[in-house]
Amino acid sequence: MPHRDPAQFLRALLDASPFGIIALDESGEVRLWNRAAQTILGWSEEAVMGHAPPFDLKLPRFPMDHAEVSLFRNDCTSIDVELRTALWQEGTVIILTDISQQRRAQREIAALAEREREARAEARAEHRFRELLDAAPDAIIEVDREGRIVLLNPFTEKMFGYGREELQGKPLELLLPDDLRAIHALHRARYWTQPVTRPMGMGLSLHGKRKDGALFPVDISLSAVQCDEGFRVTAIIRDVTDRRQTETRLQALREEYTRDLELRNQEIERANRLKSEFLANMSHELRTPLHTVIGFSELLLEEAKGPLNSDQKRFVGHIHKDAHHLLALINEVLDLS
Repeated sequence: MPHRDPAQFLRALLDASPFGIIALDESGEVRLWNRAAQTILGWSEEAVMGHAPPFDLKLPRFPMDHAEVSLFRNDCTSIDVELRTALWQEGTVIILTDISQQRRAQREIAALAEREREARAEARAEHRFRELLDAAPDAIIEVDREGRIVLLNPFTEKMFGYGREELQGKPLELLLPDDLRAIHALHRARYWTQPVTRPMGMGLSLHGKRKDGALFPVDISLSAVQCDEGFRVTAIIRDVTDRRQTETRLQALREEYTRDLELRNQEIERANRLKSEFLANMSHELRTPLHTVIGFSELLLEEAKGPLNSDQKRFVGHIHKDAHHLLALINEVLDLS
């Protein structure tokens, strides 16, 4: 039986190992560098033997510890390895396992899981948006650059009386009064020059047209939306029939109130005129006889037509005094009036 060299046999085992095996002496210089270490890290045994490892290697503190670290190969690319150590009588043995593919697979799995979470979140958001869109009390329509309807909510069907298949892909002018369809195409082209969110037709009375031909008043808000297909316009349309009817009733009430107020003002002016005429007549009718009473009582007190006894003077004095008092009262009442 041929003699076998144990050192050669051990070296063959080390080179056959799929693990990178590195032995360092007490000074940290390489004493063993197997074939797998060369494959994993890229440096040949001749290049590293007798030197410190050509990479920044922080060894675990205790023997048989292990860690997952990133190392740089000789081509400056990064590689993920699992590192284990053991003590031997002259230094440290390092065992490396290339886990780059495993790490890459883990990152890919994590990225796929993240994309799946994002897709689910996006699907939930889209579902929620669809629920909000379907529950909206206004007609919501999305129109492409050519004016074709590409999206509509259920309330649009209810408001205009069309089915979804009757509106999808059709021009928006289908929902407008006949006399506005031509001019609307010009307005749409002008809007694309400055697509901003704004109410449509400020100060104008806008109307929509139902499938049965009936017209009804509407308010419309426009907003431009960027999507994969380019800019689109979202129109929110509100039926304001009830509001317009209320405004009409309020206007009628205001006009009626204004007419009533004018009639009342006329009546007040007439009453003031009559009062002025009455006061003027009262001034003449009351003051004239009082002046007569006062005048003749003064003549009697002067005794120009003969003497008066004491009682007569006293009686005439009372008449004169009370006549003046009554005249003063009449003047005050007329002044207050």
